[in-house]
Amino acid sequence: METLNILDLISFDEKKPVFRTLFQTSGSRLALLCVRGGQTVPEHSAPGPIVVQTLSGRAIFYNGIESFEMKAGTLLRLEASRAHRVDAQEDTVLLVTIFGAPM
Repeated sequence: METLNILDLISFDEKKPVFRTLFQTSGSRLALLCVRGGQTVPEHSAPGPIVVQTLSGRAIFYNGIESFEMKAGTLLRLEASRAHRVDAQEDTVLLVTIFGAPM
């Protein structure tokens, strides 16, 4: 068993979003993404489906031309290989699960 306190791992960088892998297995990766208000996670895609949960803050998640407001407690799922980006409206902490992520 592995344990950790996510709150102890939250950190922001003034220049770029912080992406930190928390756990990784042969079939998935769990990561913490900390984005300062005003920062953007540029458009990209993941090799497998993803689930994103907002722990704190507020951000806009773009899936192509669709947008979804992420705030504490919201959860979304996105299919594999779908281009997406995140614009943080305020300091935001996201928990990201990537399924089918290579080690």
